Parts: sequence; structure tokens; C-alpha cells
Amino acid sequence: MATIISPLMPVIRPIIPHLRPLKKRFIAGETFTAALEAGIRLNDLGFSVIFSYAGEHQSDRFFIEKTAGIYRILIRHTKVLGLNADVSIKPSQLGAEHKRTIWKGIWPDEYPEIAHILKSGGADIVRVWFDAEYLEMRRDVFRLAIEGLSWADEVGMALQAYGAGGYDSVRFFQEAIAYHVRRLPAGKTFLLRICKGAYRDPLALASAKEISSRYAKLIDYAFDLALETRRRHGAVFYPEFATH
Repeated sequence: MATIISPLMPVIRPIIPHLRPLKKRFIAGETFTAALEAGIRLNDLGFSVIFSYAGEHQSDRFFIEKTAGIYRILIRHTKVLGLNADVSIKPSQLGAEHKRTIWKGIWPDEYPEIAHILKSGGADIVRVWFDAEYLEMRRDVFRLAIEGLSWADEVGMALQAYGAGGYDSVRFFQEAIAYHVRRLPAGKTFLLRICKGAYRDPLALASAKEISSRYAKLIDYAFDLALETRRRHGAVFYPEFATH
């Protein structure tokens, strides 16, 4: 979906028509209906799809609540239409980065928008992802994904391979992701989409060769963990891979 929910809309509106030929390569539809229709067509061709509502880094209460409502509707429509589709949420789009400093209590109370998306939107049927953010938010996104399993049976997150130093992605996989996956309760599925990373992040590796090496290691570790969880009954770890 291509709707941009930003206070800057009056400023950028005049140039939007000139950007349409470029953005159509990446945007399924400029309206809610168009995006769903594109998902149906792709399903008919044998593809699964991931729906995402464009936008991130929101702090305005009105836009946060509007976005949460759109995600709930999107999940319900995906469920009703029986689509083979995931829904991808950016926590910063729902104000996560502005609340990070007060994460001291119970998660649903701190993030009612996300809890309500998972609880009332039909996410017990539709797979919900927490999309990649800047590396300094990664542990917060991971916490959301793990605690989201309290409300949904299948929840996932994206993991960028380009984390450096204290944000080393391979170490994070081993110490955080693998640790929690091995302790998932029966009936729960944790999905992990591994990518190289696309942000200009000051905490990321600069070498493309080193990023590719970390990416390859993560793929190996992910397959090993998936096989390990298959030998256990109950919980499932399902890795996916993107090239960007």
C-alpha cells in the first residue's frame, strides 16, 4: 500500500505524480482495495504476498491510531478473503522509537496499538511480521515479536545481517533468537526473514563482502535451528530469506 501518512504531505504532494513511474515498481497499490486486488492476482499465480502500509518514524497520536486501524482492517480482510498473505508492521510507524525509553512495564499496556492489532484483527489466522528498523531498535523489535506470540500463534521479524560491533547479527541470532526459539511453547511459530540490510545505519558494517559473509552464516544457522525444532514436537521455527 502506498498511502503516505505524514504531516509533510502538503510539501511533497506536488512531486508525487513525478515519482509514480518509479514507485510502481515497488508498490502494489495506491489504495487499500488496489493492494488487496494485487494480492489476489499474485495468489492466483501461485505467489504468497506480504502486505505493508508505507510509512515509519511516527510520533503524532492521530497518525499512529490511524495506522493501527488500517492494519487491523488489513488483517481482517486478508483473513476473510482467505489470502495466502502476511502482514508486515513497522514498530516505529506506531510510535515505538518514541516510547522506547519508558519500556519498564507490561508490553500490551505500553503498546496498546500493536496488542490490539494482534488481538482483534484475526492475527490468530494471518501471519504478522515486525519489519526491520535501525539496528539500535532491534532488541525492542525482537521483544515485540516474542511477546506478540501471547496474542497470535504465528509472529515473525526481519533480521539484517549487517550489524557490527555490539550489534553483531550472528551473535544476536545465537544469543537471543535461538535461545527463545528453543523455548517456544507448543503450537507457536516464530518466523524470521533474514536480509542483508538496506538502511544507511551508522551501526552497520561498511564492507559488502563482510555483510555477505555474515548473511551466509545466518542462513546456515537458521537452517540448523529449523531442523533442530522439527525434531521437537510442538513449536516451529520458519526462516525466510531476502537478498536486499
